[in-house]
Amino acid sequence: MLYHLSVGVIELASLTLFILAFRHRLRYEKQKAVELFFAFVYGLLLEELDMYFFRTYHYGPGFFLQLGRAPLAIAFLWSLIVTSSMAISDRLRLPEFAKPFLDGLLALLVDIGVDAIAIRIGYWTWAIPLKEGWFGVPAGNLYSWMWVAFSYSLATRIVRRVAKKDRARYLYQVLVPFAAYLFLFIVIAIVGLLNFHLGLARESEKLWVFYVHVCLFSLIVVGGAFLRRKGFLGGEKIPEVFLWSRLLIHIYFLIVLLVTGMILKIPLLGLVAFSAFILEGGIRKIVR
Repeated sequence: MLYHLSVGVIELASLTLFILAFRHRLRYEKQKAVELFFAFVYGLLLEELDMYFFRTYHYGPGFFLQLGRAPLAIAFLWSLIVTSSMAISDRLRLPEFAKPFLDGLLALLVDIGVDAIAIRIGYWTWAIPLKEGWFGVPAGNLYSWMWVAFSYSLATRIVRRVAKKDRARYLYQVLVPFAAYLFLFIVIAIVGLLNFHLGLARESEKLWVFYVHVCLFSLIVVGGAFLRRKGFLGGEKIPEVFLWSRLLIHIYFLIVLLVTGMILKIPLLGLVAFSAFILEGGIRKIVR
């Protein structure tokens, strides 16, 4: 009963936040409203195709709103996470080449505070034991989160740049989810082949691939920061709904961590989740 109630809370909250974000974007900047909507389409596409091609996870029962095997709530959250990451990087004075890499790191920041908790209450299940990987989360999922955000961000920024004055730019955005997923699929396949070539079979070994990803993405962002113009903030102000969406995701799963007593059983996971929340709050304070 409690599980189904919590799923209902997630579905209602994700839908509400998505509607608020879409309404704000539609009112002030229609192009970014289109980007938000097709990020939702991207979320549905990658969930359906990932479960079809990779078969490494499945969702638990209780999700009322679904399209195929993918809960709409997950697609709403994907949309909010990816586009909020882009809004944050747009707020900073970074070179364009560095922004998709920052978007990947910002998406990961949400995942490390959520995924390992979610699988322990049955929202979804990975095909590895809970004692393997990142608290039961495959290493591949962690760096895939980075590439998911990177891919959509890169494709969308190309559309922004190439079709800035083109009246058909909204139509170009229709192609972004498909182009982004194709790029994502190719990258994940290449990394998978690299893992195989290096003989990385166990999740503990693959975690090093994840750490290399974090280092590489971070180095590019830091390198880009050194090339920025004077000043740190320069883009448009970020709608509060985007910043609050990210914080509320962290807060919800921290509450779950406490209520279920999970924090006593896995204190290190609690430390990671709380640290992610604090870092998220710090980012919010900086970019507001």
